[in-house]
Amino acid sequence: MSDEDATLSGAGQVRLRPTIVVVACIDDRSVGRMLRLDKPSVVIGRDAAADFAINDERLSRRHASITRDDKGFVMLDLRSLNGSYVNGRRWPSHRLQDGDSVRLGGTVFRFFDGQPRLRDDLVDAMNHELNNATACVRGNLDYLAHAYRAGTLVREEFEEILMDCTQSLERIAAFVRDNTPGR
Repeated sequence: MSDEDATLSGAGQVRLRPTIVVVACIDDRSVGRMLRLDKPSVVIGRDAAADFAINDERLSRRHASITRDDKGFVMLDLRSLNGSYVNGRRWPSHRLQDGDSVRLGGTVFRFFDGQPRLRDDLVDAMNHELNNATACVRGNLDYLAHAYRAGTLVREEFEEILMDCTQSLERIAAFVRDNTPGR
């Protein structure tokens, strides 16, 4: 991890780069994906040309943007069909705060503003994100066990679910690696 990703700020604090993390999604393979907010503006949507493309049919092609200004970050709905929600409330535009939950279509993100935070707060946030990703893996494994017992499991489906689980575990490992200072 580079010094730009996370730095110790003294007094038990950690500073992360501004980031959004997928914590829940119709497409389980997207859970745990992260986007560092390094550019002045990023577009989120299902279009492959979006800065953060998510496979979610409830997302518009260009659903929302997150823009950095001199006061922080602003989420702007780009006239999407299903709207953009921050902490459960629909907003056409909203100034994001650290820890905000952003729902676009069927995808939920957590916003981290990059400000110093206490290590305990960071650990709590990481545990939350890891629990969500772990639940997706567990759900896939439960489905495999049920399909196997019912005799309906086919090899191609097994291989696809196994690949989804592997990718989720890789995202969990990357999240921990990228957000653990001093590693």
